[in-house]
Amino acid sequence: MKTFQVEVNISSDRRLQIALPDDVEQGTYQVVVVMNPTVVDVTMAAPGQSLNALAGQVQSFAGANAVEWQQQMRDEWDDC
Repeated sequence: MKTFQVEVNISSDRRLQIALPDDVEQGTYQVVVVMNPTVVDVTMAAPGQSLNALAGQVQSFAGANAVEWQQQMRDEWDDC
């Protein structure tokens, strides 16, 4: 299985063309497309959902382990 990320523009005919890396061999593949807008407009989110619209958008936390961080915070509270 290969995973790669590429930015594309969708034209009015709704067709998508992707140039594959050179190491992709000719053959039959199962392809999964995940559409993730490059611009997040939190004003369009339903009430209460604006925070969820930002999920994965803050690059500063891309490598963070949320569970470890949460446990560390709880341990600090217990020490108080």
